[in-house]
Amino acid sequence: MSEAAGNLGLENLAVLAIITYVMQGFVGYPLTAIMLKKEGSRLLKELRSGAMVHQAESQDARSEVKKNLIPELPVKYQTTYMILCKLGLTAWAAVTLANFYKTIYRYISIYSMFNFWNYST
Repeated sequence: MSEAAGNLGLENLAVLAIITYVMQGFVGYPLTAIMLKKEGSRLLKELRSGAMVHQAESQDARSEVKKNLIPELPVKYQTTYMILCKLGLTAWAAVTLANFYKTIYRYISIYSMFNFWNYST
C-alpha cells in the first residue's frame, strides 16, 4: 500500500501506511494476547465453578445441515494443511476457468470481427 502511494507521489499516505503497520505490530499483537489471556482465564474460571456448562451438539442439529457441493471432511482431516490444500485447489480452478473463458472470449471476438467484415462488404 505504501509503495502504491509512493508511486502516485503521495508520500504522506505512504508514511501513514507504514506507521499503521508498525503500530499494529508493536501495540496490536501484545494487546490482543493480553485480552485473549484474560478472556481465557475468565472462561476457565466460569467453567470450573459450574457457572457455565459445556453443552454437546445434538444429533438433530447435525441432521438439519444443508447438503453442500463438496461434503465436509471428517474432524481428523480438518487441519491447516487440508485448508491450504482446498484453498490451492480453489485458486487453481479459478485460474483455469478464467483462462478458459478468456480463450473463448478471444475466439468470439475474433469471429465477430471477421463476421462484421464479411457483412460490411
